[in-house]
Amino acid sequence: MSFTDTSATKLRALLSWRGLLIAGLLASASATASSQIAASERGKFSPLCAAHDLKSFAAIEKAGELGEIAASRLAEAGLTFLRGRILCLAGNEAEGVATYESVVLATTPAERQVAK
Repeated sequence: MSFTDTSATKLRALLSWRGLLIAGLLASASATASSQIAASERGKFSPLCAAHDLKSFAAIEKAGELGEIAASRLAEAGLTFLRGRILCLAGNEAEGVATYESVVLATTPAERQVAK
């Protein structure tokens, strides 16, 4: 079984966006961990933040699976997602939710945004 150039290109693109997202997640893991510790001392992750966290993560996954946006935009969305989580954990619910919403908008093509 051999891959065509198109299949190989699609496979490389799929692997590259996942690699960028994983690298971004790993690079900011220490910052997130320290933020989580600090947040647990100050308060908790609100239900509103949790709902937006799940929604934005699902939007990133869906965009990646459908191949609707460039890998670099997916990687940026992943880092923005982490900023939203850090903001929520630090007790900045309004700013964290707004950041999560920006992830959803950035990963949803205009055609699907209008259809909602």
